[in-house]
Amino acid sequence: MVPDVASARVHALAIGINDYKTIKKLEGAVADAQDVAQALRSVGATVTLLTDKEATRKRIERAWREIVGGAAAGDVVVFFYAGHGGQEPDREPFDEEDGKDEAFLLAGFSTKKGDPGFSERLVDDEIHGWLKEAVSKGFKVVFVADSCHSGGAGRATFGGGQVRFVPPYGEEEGASIAQAVNASPKQDAVEGGRDRDIPGVFQFLAVSEKNQSPEVRIDGERRGALSYAFSRAIEGQADADRDGTLSGLELQTFLIPQVALWSEGRQIPDFVPLRQSGDGLLPAGKATATGAGLHALPPLSLNIESGGATASANLRLDNATIVAAQRDADLIWNEADGTVRSSAGDIVAEGVRFEELSQIVEKWRVLGMLKRVSAGHAIEVNLSGGTNKTYRTGEEFRLESETLPSGSYVTVFDLAPDGSVAFLHPDKTRRSLADSEASRWPDDIPFFIPRIRVEAPYGADHIVVLASDKPVDGLYKAASAVSSATLTGLLAQVLDGATFRIGVVGIYTRAE
Repeated sequence: MVPDVASARVHALAIGINDYKTIKKLEGAVADAQDVAQALRSVGATVTLLTDKEATRKRIERAWREIVGGAAAGDVVVFFYAGHGGQEPDREPFDEEDGKDEAFLLAGFSTKKGDPGFSERLVDDEIHGWLKEAVSKGFKVVFVADSCHSGGAGRATFGGGQVRFVPPYGEEEGASIAQAVNASPKQDAVEGGRDRDIPGVFQFLAVSEKNQSPEVRIDGERRGALSYAFSRAIEGQADADRDGTLSGLELQTFLIPQVALWSEGRQIPDFVPLRQSGDGLLPAGKATATGAGLHALPPLSLNIESGGATASANLRLDNATIVAAQRDADLIWNEADGTVRSSAGDIVAEGVRFEELSQIVEKWRVLGMLKRVSAGHAIEVNLSGGTNKTYRTGEEFRLESETLPSGSYVTVFDLAPDGSVAFLHPDKTRRSLADSEASRWPDDIPFFIPRIRVEAPYGADHIVVLASDKPVDGLYKAASAVSSATLTGLLAQVLDGATFRIGVVGIYTRAE
């Protein structure tokens, strides 16, 4: 029998660490833990919050024991961690295929052998044991980790990107990685001692073991994309059927597009089990998604790297706040070469003059608005070549989505690197037909655009897929004159009273 989530108590341990003693500090992990704790408390959970120097190994172990000791069969137990992850040589029972154990690194952690701080970490084997023990007591366990355990690979950045990963350490501790790889795993490890999938444990991970978890700027501060999205999910934005509970499937369906959206395609979260169930898992708040946010553009901060002929101190933009520190900026413009970078270090536009900056800033403000509006009714949009890469001149890719509501009128447009807007669907030839006929997509066919070709201008394109329950004639009629500056007003006008969903996907491009 599945316990009633509405009557089950929820107990949570939330850990967030920015202020590391000997390794690189983070900026958003504490805010992540605080946000998750607040969201869980808003739905009645009892939460123990440990941040920075409070989050010692001893205090975490004690807090977990108190939670497990105080919970009753049928209750839900949540373990949340935001901070650095790391890798070290696999130890007994040699159960890792890559010969490496993963670990959560605590505030006092040190990579030096013999240093007392070396023990200030939580290794995956022991966490695995904690989770299995909790399940054995009849608890349903939710495990959320906003960190990474690999140097990973993806599109190159040019400074500014902070990831939650520390390079491998501890080679001299116990078996070497090579020894671990060649060792024969113990039989109980092979048969389930360290399986990723633990019945009764629902795992939501920022990335797979081979990828990175970057800190991103959301609402003017550094955050983890998974933590931010998980908090909004608990508040109710993931509660698709509005029954007051969240299933694993609802969480998964919400988190995949939201994490990809806020990380600009760098992250695809990992889930264990891979396909979550529709059974109730956590209580949900009563947040509802509406189109009201279409009228409000978020603020944006800009840093100017000096070196050009323009006097930086005299530069002003009506739609952006100029900030002195790059860590406080959403966008960074280099006067000398005209490149514009995001806070994560991606080049988003090239060869930009100061008089062209305003339109680019407006594009990113519109993008921020669309990201917020999409919460609770997002469309998952996929590219045939993936999102965590840089596309080159002449490359082609296919865009597709299988999550459109039945009977949708579909509009697709590109927010180009220079801030211009180009319509991709319906195409120009079909827009000569009745607008409703041109944009209506057949119910039995997943949406796709078979071929999109990369061309100038280069930087960051953002393709927006808009599915509504009525045609958006006003957008088509104004297609030739739409820009980032006018798009918000048009969207608010044509979507007034409509039920709609939005998907946004970033494509990063460069010339050969």
